[in-house]
Amino acid sequence: MNNIAQVDSTQVDKLLSTLDNEALRATIINAALKGGAEVIQQKAQQNFRSSIKGASNYSKFIRKPFYQGVKKIVDKGLMTAIVSIMSDFRMKFFEKQIQERSYKKNNKIHRTGVVSAKHFFKNAIMQTQTQVEETIKKVIDNKLSQIK
Repeated sequence: MNNIAQVDSTQVDKLLSTLDNEALRATIINAALKGGAEVIQQKAQQNFRSSIKGASNYSKFIRKPFYQGVKKIVDKGLMTAIVSIMSDFRMKFFEKQIQERSYKKNNKIHRTGVVSAKHFFKNAIMQTQTQVEETIKKVIDNKLSQIK
């Protein structure tokens, strides 16, 4: 799954180059990445709930709604943010497609069915690209105004 959202950071780099404190710069970048990742996460969860019937139902094994398998991870050391659907492995079957499979048991063919691709995660990334950039800029502006 190579669905990666990239943001043009030239304006952000210019703003942050004025800061002298490296720890402060890292805090601002991490807050901005967290805000951008939350936008993608919320849109992916919304797309999943609208395209999959029963996505809001609780699983008796995991004890949380199915759509909450979309997770955001912010790594402060590497200054990266990841939005992943792999925390609940079943979500990848709805993002991609499963062909019809069959197996033989007692000389009878059993078919397991087909899952068509919904592309909820790919669409979420494409739909929120500009919104993520705006959120990152807003968070950085808010943090810089708090400092000054």
